[in-house]
Amino acid sequence: MLYLGIMNKDKNSTQHEFKGDYYQGKLYQSNNEMEKLPPNYIEVLKNVPIELLDLPKRCFNGLKRVGVNSVYEVVNLINNDQLGNIRYIGRDSVRIIIEKTDLYIKGHSPSIETKSSIEQNNKTIGINTLEEFAESKQLQESLPDFIKNIPIFIFKNQLPKGTVDRLESICIKSIDDLFSFLSDLIYFFSEDENINLRIFDACIEYLQSCVQNGSIHSKAGIAGTSLKKLFEARSMNDADIYRFIEQFIKFTEQKNLDEELKQVFSCCSDRYIEIYILRNVKNYTYQQIGEYFGITRERVRQILNLTNNKLSNNMNNLPMIFLQSSFLFAEEMGEDLSKTVWRSTLLDKKIVSGNIVLGENDAFDILCALIKDSASLPAHVSIPRNVKQIINSEEKLKNLKALSDLTTIQKKKIQRIVNFTGGIHISQASEIVGIDPESTADLLNSLGYKEIIDNWFSLKSVILINSRNPILNAGLSMINACGELKFETFCDGIRRYISRNKYVISPNSVMLYFLQLLGFSIQHDIVYYDGHLKGNLTGSEKIFLELIKEKGPVISFQEIIDRYLKEGYSASTAVVRIMGMSPIVERVDTGFYILRGKNFSIQELEAAKQRQELYSKDAKVTYSIDGTIKYELNVNSWARGGVISVSRSCQQLPSLDNGWPVYVDGLQKGIAQRDESLIWGLGKAFNALNVTIGDRIQLTFDSRESPKIIVRKIND
Repeated sequence: MLYLGIMNKDKNSTQHEFKGDYYQGKLYQSNNEMEKLPPNYIEVLKNVPIELLDLPKRCFNGLKRVGVNSVYEVVNLINNDQLGNIRYIGRDSVRIIIEKTDLYIKGHSPSIETKSSIEQNNKTIGINTLEEFAESKQLQESLPDFIKNIPIFIFKNQLPKGTVDRLESICIKSIDDLFSFLSDLIYFFSEDENINLRIFDACIEYLQSCVQNGSIHSKAGIAGTSLKKLFEARSMNDADIYRFIEQFIKFTEQKNLDEELKQVFSCCSDRYIEIYILRNVKNYTYQQIGEYFGITRERVRQILNLTNNKLSNNMNNLPMIFLQSSFLFAEEMGEDLSKTVWRSTLLDKKIVSGNIVLGENDAFDILCALIKDSASLPAHVSIPRNVKQIINSEEKLKNLKALSDLTTIQKKKIQRIVNFTGGIHISQASEIVGIDPESTADLLNSLGYKEIIDNWFSLKSVILINSRNPILNAGLSMINACGELKFETFCDGIRRYISRNKYVISPNSVMLYFLQLLGFSIQHDIVYYDGHLKGNLTGSEKIFLELIKEKGPVISFQEIIDRYLKEGYSASTAVVRIMGMSPIVERVDTGFYILRGKNFSIQELEAAKQRQELYSKDAKVTYSIDGTIKYELNVNSWARGGVISVSRSCQQLPSLDNGWPVYVDGLQKGIAQRDESLIWGLGKAFNALNVTIGDRIQLTFDSRESPKIIVRKIND
């Protein structure tokens, strides 16, 4: 050991006693003595970061706080006996810093008198090498061809184990190949040039080839300089070259991030690594880890802190070019970055292999753990912002940003459309969220939807569906009331059910997927339900079933309205909930309905039409000379709700496009509309006139100035 620092017993004294191979009390007696070192080495110390001393975190942070960055500055502090004056640097820390500095210098420095001997040795080596080179070339040329062509593998048992395999791995297959290789190598080192620069150039060319094949990034740094700057400058002073080559050799010891991380974690025991992985890969709590190993939470915390310190010290001594490159390639992806895309990119570039590195985890898993526990990362490795943003998610960054900007209303609107129709088209979703279709597709995936057919998305999982889903309820009602239904008839029932919301159901293939997700199955074009839920019919639907049993398979709209009024329901219930949207009802002709999926004959449909005529046989249409049309009819029980029928003999009434205002005594009383068999929206007018059963009313359709309907009683 070069020196050993021992604190005096006097607490007020900071003077140290040093015993070693140099002067007592100091590494070198003075700066003049330091100047006696080879100039190149003094320059090296000025450029060697204190990270290379492998100091504990407390010592390292203490020196950094006062601006100590190089080993040269540490040596000066030791020689001037100033270490003990630094805050947070106590006796133990002083001893550790001296020992670590001593260890580094002893392992890396030439002796004071070595400069001239090194130069002399270089000359000797050069002369001997040239002579040996000439002799080797002569020997190679003198060998007969059959000797030159002897395969190298026959010497497998004569040479040290693995030698032949290594030679063959670099394409040395014969004796002639071996001589050629040795000749080229000897020639390289015997050139009459600065060997340091030749080695430096070789290292640079190797790094350039790594950048070109994509295994490392040009912005990654080594020895404090980015590769890009090194490629552009192609020069360094001797002191920087020494430091560069030292770091380069460490880089070449690993082929990819897998090996780089194995080297980083080699300083930790298997137990410490397992605890680190449980915490940072599997996200265990301190409590869970403590219970697993039978230790306290405090001990878990201590072990993790020790592991972090070891990892940090280890990484500070390594160039970590593969780790830097992983982050730099991720940064270039910008908002397209996701963990999946990042992993795939690193695999393509062979930065990671996908093989197990630690425990059950590959290099990418460990990389993510280091990001979550970023305190252990060295100063020369920085985590890009986009990496920090995606590390706890599987989504692309732009999707995460879009998700954060997405309002609750937008989410619910998409969800509602899918719940009512079975799916959503990409253009419709894009219009809702206000971004381009491609980004919308990624966003829908993030929200729990997947593409079923081109540009059509539906839910990924039944977990996102609740028992109040409208398609589920409509389907269960049809299964309960109608029994087996063909797929198309079943979908038509759903189409009727959602029509009041002005939705259009998704294409058949999307509906098929969604129905199966809900628990339905389709066998031979028949829909079945395999789940545990049971459909419940509404009270109005039960009345419809009773009416079907009484009147036959086909019933008219007026029979439906009349029955519902007698049961205490309004006419609008019959018109909207049953004839308009009930999934168990199927329209077979204008104003005529059956139970969905049931068969009927032409005679049964005609019988229903004859019954319908009885309701409107006294209706009369009159065309006036002034251009108005008058429609007279008697009010029955169902008409009190403001809905009247249009007899087949009175189809020539106006179509009431967009609705016509209704007037009583010059005052507007609502808007009337119609279809092929009904006029509705007259309830307020009838109430204003106190219309009762048996009254005869007249509707005057006047389209001369602006369309309107005038309603009056004509009993007298």
